Amino acid sequence: MVEPIEGNHLRLYDGKASVFNVDTIEPACCSSGVAVVIPDNSDPSGGSLCMAVIGLGSVDVVRAKRTYDPARGLLLEMKTQEFDGASGLRPGPVLRLQLDLKTSRVLIDTQ
Repeated sequence: MVEPIEGNHLRLYDGKASVFNVDTIEPACCSSGVAVVIPDNSDPSGGSLCMAVIGLGSVDVVRAKRTYDPARGLLLEMKTQEFDGASGLRPGPVLRLQLDLKTSRVLIDTQ
């Protein structure tokens, strides 16, 4: 996780879900990513699930656009950057993650 944690994560759903900026350090071109921790509804002891998207040049979860749909859950849209060997980082595709706490699922939304 990218430190300081306080400046690189979101608490969502009244603190039940968290989204973190992560950095795997290598490969340097695409070491950034996002980790999502949500409750595991199938775990009777109250455990959590963690999912990650890695391999990005850069992403900022704190500035994610948030849209809530009661039927689908919370949609996070995050600007990304990708590495270009000639010019460094350049704008990449928007990363769209759908968080549904009812079903304990995180989906990459490709719409």
